[in-house]
Amino acid sequence: MSAGLRALALTIALSAEPVRLSGAATAPQPASGPSAEDRAGIEAVLDQYLRGFHTGDPEAVQSACLPELSKRGVAPAFWGFARQSLEELSWERLAIAGKVYVGDGRFDDTTPRRVRVLDVAGNIAAAELIGGDWMDFAHLVRFRDGWRIADLAWWADVPRPEWAGSRDDVAAVRSVLEEYVAAVRAADVAAVERVTHPAFRMRSPEVRGDTEYLHPLGRRETAFLEGVAGSARDARAGVFQVWSNDAWGMIAAGFIRAESWTGYVHLLRIEGEWRIVNALWTGTPSR
Repeated sequence: MSAGLRALALTIALSAEPVRLSGAATAPQPASGPSAEDRAGIEAVLDQYLRGFHTGDPEAVQSACLPELSKRGVAPAFWGFARQSLEELSWERLAIAGKVYVGDGRFDDTTPRRVRVLDVAGNIAAAELIGGDWMDFAHLVRFRDGWRIADLAWWADVPRPEWAGSRDDVAAVRSVLEEYVAAVRAADVAAVERVTHPAFRMRSPEVRGDTEYLHPLGRRETAFLEGVAGSARDARAGVFQVWSNDAWGMIAAGFIRAESWTGYVHLLRIEGEWRIVNALWTGTPSR
């Protein structure tokens, strides 16, 4: 990265043309954006999450998230004494973070907060939220009690225009997504492992009678999803947004669309390598 920061501001939004995988048929684009009801519900729970941090209300933070929350980011190589690594914050640790985050008096209920719904597909959604001195990409799930946060990929500062990913950054993320879908299509375990972090977690919302939960899959299980692999022939991958700087590495949010399913993914660049860390999918096309 020249001069320490990206000079090019580039945002690839959902309306941008996604990459069509080699040999794949054209997958349908969403016919419309999120409904007003879905948008309002998603924005409300994201605002509750941010407001809880800013006002020192850990119960509000935790209740905005599912207990199976996966919140991940890049632990920086401070002063050159350590390598970058994946850092994870569990649902239980949110209670501690919610209490201590405002300990120095930097934030309160007037701290600016901004949320942006990126896409909705049936009972899952992708969004971006910014508040105080950090931001997250979010995956959300809608169960009977409404929308709640399932995955977060966090960034340690409020993004600046010069930190938007360059064309090379976006191309690298798209390449990883293309490789991932091709690997699932071929049921190639080794290829899935090349583009996913060892802690990769893929989930889908499940409802069995009165029980609602996130069904987890690891890297090896993902490669053998015959149903998904069979329907991946028409899949296309694309990028919502990439943010990067030298100190905190890179973070990205992307999507995979097919005729009968939609997947959302979070990626981190750790020690120069882009890897998928979170994935959420549902058997419903996006809209």
